[in-house]
Amino acid sequence: MRSPTVFTAYEKKYTCYNKKPVRKELAIRIISALLMLLFTYAGLSKLAEHALFNVQLKGFPVIGGYAHFLSLFVPIAELVTVCLLFFPRTNLYGLYLSLFMLLVFTIFLVVLLAFDKSLPCSCGGVIAKLSWKEHMVFNLIFLSISITGICLKSSSQNFHYISADVK
Repeated sequence: MRSPTVFTAYEKKYTCYNKKPVRKELAIRIISALLMLLFTYAGLSKLAEHALFNVQLKGFPVIGGYAHFLSLFVPIAELVTVCLLFFPRTNLYGLYLSLFMLLVFTIFLVVLLAFDKSLPCSCGGVIAKLSWKEHMVFNLIFLSISITGICLKSSSQNFHYISADVK
């Protein structure tokens, strides 16, 4: 008979002394799913309307000269983020990349709106119909979701199972 302090890999992964690790993992999966939905929708809609996205990017000051490159790079980066979020081994990288991309989009939005409030939204699909204020709230909500996911994932990776020594 095995000692109660020796655990197989299966038992370490699925045996918890309380429900917190299970709840954390569920929260991480929900957060990842929300971000995957966001970036899948955004990336595919930008690729589906690539010509329009390219023209809209050309209208932005500073980045207009890089419109062709960005019109391909941004949606591909969004879809790569989805792939990173999907796999457990790369999920934390996907959460960091989500945070980075949302932060860049939000900072870019703030800077642009400081100079010109009449700029068109270059987001795809339904998101393009948001007002600039709604867009900022939307971005801040997803920034918060990304940060929460990173905090949960980082703390769950540092979780160690404590075995009671019974002698």
